[in-house]
Amino acid sequence: MPRTSSAIPIACFVALAAFLVAMLAGIMAGNAFATVLGRALFALLITWPVGWVIGLIIEHQFASVTSENEAEDALEATGRPQAGDDAAEFNLDDASVESDVSGVEDPVAKSELGVASGPS
Repeated sequence: MPRTSSAIPIACFVALAAFLVAMLAGIMAGNAFATVLGRALFALLITWPVGWVIGLIIEHQFASVTSENEAEDALEATGRPQAGDDAAEFNLDDASVESDVSGVEDPVAKSELGVASGPS
């Protein structure tokens, strides 16, 4: 089943909300029904493209987050970055690293690192 765009339902929702607000505002103001209906339809026609653009932006954001999550899931599943990953990370926990403090002359630094300082 092909994936459909969520921009159109969002546009319809925004346009319908604007239509209802315009209808209620016109009725509350005591305007004639033809005037209220005309202005509400105008609001509907103007806000549909605005809602469509908002829907496209939201859809793009969800798509980018989804692709990032899929890349992270693939990295966790295989333990290595997939081809095309820009953010390949190096994990220091997996590498054996030994500290060499033989060149440190500061006795305080040596004591903090657990190295016995020479004769004092």
